[in-house]
Amino acid sequence: GRDLAKRSRPDGLSGGTLRVTADNSPWLHELKLREAEITTKLRERFPEVRAICLTLARIPAPLATCR
Repeated sequence: GRDLAKRSRPDGLSGGTLRVTADNSPWLHELKLREAEITTKLRERFPEVRAICLTLARIPAPLATCR
């Protein structure tokens, strides 16, 4: 969902494994608890994703948009 998207980012795909970065320990823990569910949903939409690798790292702030 949106909350998860705010606190995590895809960080690359290699050999069928999607690296996902979470920005803090509680969100990383939540992702790990839901890893099977998330992987299943990803496989349905992106068959090339066979597994996920979850890591903790700083996520850069989005770039400001000009008006």
